[in-house]
Amino acid sequence: AFVASFPAELPHSPVREYLAKMKSIAPIFGGMLLGVLCMPHSHAQSPGQLDPTFGADGLSILSPVSSSSMDNAQCAALRPTGELVFAGVSGGFSGFAMTVGQIHPDGSLDTSFGTAGITTVSSEGGSNFAYDIVVLDDGKVLIAGAVSLTAANTAMAVWRLTADGALDPSFADNGALVVDIDESEDYGEALLIDEAGQITLVGKSRHPVSY
Repeated sequence: AFVASFPAELPHSPVREYLAKMKSIAPIFGGMLLGVLCMPHSHAQSPGQLDPTFGADGLSILSPVSSSSMDNAQCAALRPTGELVFAGVSGGFSGFAMTVGQIHPDGSLDTSFGTAGITTVSSEGGSNFAYDIVVLDDGKVLIAGAVSLTAANTAMAVWRLTADGALDPSFADNGALVVDIDESEDYGEALLIDEAGQITLVGKSRHPVSY
């Protein structure tokens, strides 16, 4: 296991690290599936039921992000204004892109975020993965995940997006912090932000087994 922390405002230079828990919403081929369960004071008949005011009977199925692929929503965070920001992956055998989207409280895609509601971040020749997401007090979005540098070498990654879904050029290297520990498989899986704005990233690092 691996834990490290670093300031919220990172310089454009080599950095620190992070990683831990994995949240899963719902993978689906040909689109992303999001669901909302009712809390005690919601509109449903009883807590724990799908909320009929969200999407279609409590489910929001988004159009495919990638035409040849699987779209997988991995994690989500709620804005104080009610919008739900989610992150995951989209792609296929040729590689996966880290995907971030935003939906309104009624389950419809917020087209003011990213490009028509979706932001994708890809790496040439590799894949990007998202495992945790945090909405910051200023509206910006932090995503923890991983970038595959080679088939056997995955590096930890943290991305920061502006409130409207663009990569934040003031964070790390044009919005992305990538940390490669030796030739190991490194995954950033959870983010914690303290009152001082310090970012803690938790995850794991392991060496692939040779046979």
